[in-house]
Amino acid sequence: MSTYLSDEAWAEVERLYRSGASAKMLAKRYGIQPGTIHSRSCKEKWRLTRVRAAAPSEVERLESVTARLESVTLKLAEVAAK
Repeated sequence: MSTYLSDEAWAEVERLYRSGASAKMLAKRYGIQPGTIHSRSCKEKWRLTRVRAAAPSEVERLESVTARLESVTLKLAEVAAK
């Protein structure tokens, strides 16, 4: 299943990626594959500025941790249901 992102959504993905958000977290948020973000970032040379980007903000770090906790919670629920 493929998901189409608007130009505005891609601009937001680029902004977040350049600010230090991981491709995996962004892919989960926008319903696309991390490889799609990596491909586009290489093609448009996002990585060159990402290396020099500031550390992720506190909000972005909390979003990342929240996403990981949600993932673990879902896995635990699946195991408990078996």
